[in-house]
Amino acid sequence: MKNSTRALIGFVAWLAFVASARTWPSGEAWTHVLLTFAALILVPLALDLVTERRDSGQIARTMSWASTLQLPAAACLALACGLQPGLVALALALPWATVTALLASVGLARLARDTWARPIDRLSADVGMGYLVIGGVWLLVDRAGLHPLRFAAPVVALTAVHFHTAGFLLPLFAGRVARANSDSRLAARGVVGVILGVPAVALGITLSQLGWTSAVEAAAGCGLALAAAIVAVLHIRWALDRADQEPAARGLIFVCGVCLFFAMVLAACYAVRPYMAALPWLGLPQMRAIHGTLNAIGVGASGVVGWRFVEQKRPI
Repeated sequence: MKNSTRALIGFVAWLAFVASARTWPSGEAWTHVLLTFAALILVPLALDLVTERRDSGQIARTMSWASTLQLPAAACLALACGLQPGLVALALALPWATVTALLASVGLARLARDTWARPIDRLSADVGMGYLVIGGVWLLVDRAGLHPLRFAAPVVALTAVHFHTAGFLLPLFAGRVARANSDSRLAARGVVGVILGVPAVALGITLSQLGWTSAVEAAAGCGLALAAAIVAVLHIRWALDRADQEPAARGLIFVCGVCLFFAMVLAACYAVRPYMAALPWLGLPQMRAIHGTLNAIGVGASGVVGWRFVEQKRPI
């Protein structure tokens, strides 16, 4: 079965999940709507972008296992997200965590094989697959009903979403646009900023939770927002300049860039909220509803489909 077919089936399953969840972006259950959207739709579409024809042996077999397991594992995840946290929900989430671990092992194996000689777009994709397994771990924590470091349940679930979207897809997209601007130092710095910024934000939030100064979280959030904004502008410029590409690809990548830019403006505002008296209204519910939705659906869906259009005729 093709990954695009898996994504189409996943889309139907996701619509059923949304109907059963009976939630809106302002509700806590919306976090699981975004998480299942990533697992059922975004990841299978992205698999073709991270597949390399030169892979052989164990790497190729591992990618094949991940592709084969993706749809049933994502379906189990949807069932897990429809249940209260506990042993049953944890057991149903385990297959998806396994898929994320398989993809992370592929990224690590490629890095070990080629070291730092890998092109920047493939290197960033490898890192993104590595970050995906962190999302898988936090997913297990969420479905088990655990609260490490006394993090509230919504924060745990949103961390899983963060590493499925910003962690996995943002480095992938940053690498693609950097390849299209191979002579641009700004594009390369955007990739580096994204790769370093994703874990830095998680570290900053953790330090804030431990009672440290919120300055680390603010600096990390603004740093990631700046790097991602660079990636967003490069997407927009690519869409406007590449008259040789299909209109559908240009339109989707333009939408990806615009959504990413506004999502990062919100991320920067949220990061500096302790120092800005004018931002008391920007809390976790608003970030989940606007920033989370923009990242998963606006950036994720348009970006992954747009880059698939671009690379249909390009050997991977």
